[in-house]
Amino acid sequence: MGSSSRHREDKRDFIDPSINSFSKNLFWDVNQLSFNPNNNKQWLFRRVIEYGTLNDWRVIFKRYGIIKIAEELKQVRSLEPRALNFIARLSNTPLEEFKCYKRRLLSSKHWIY
Repeated sequence: MGSSSRHREDKRDFIDPSINSFSKNLFWDVNQLSFNPNNNKQWLFRRVIEYGTLNDWRVIFKRYGIIKIAEELKQVRSLEPRALNFIARLSNTPLEEFKCYKRRLLSSKHWIY
């Protein structure tokens, strides 16, 4: 085997094997070979809570726990209202602690008469 073949094998060794546990549709815009769930937790948690399946949720819940998931999601700038309410209720965290909730209040629309 040539060195370029060995280099590709080495690159595969660095991929977190748990990425295979997630639905493929979560990574439609991401290179799965270079994606590292540990370096992109906020992105992964947001993607799972907004677009994932029940199995995807179970994977992150089992691996990280509700406290870690909620702590990371508190920092995201936007989150669908349904997803925000889900994580807030599940983690018993007030909505006001989420950055995306505060941001939504600041940018509320005018009433239509």
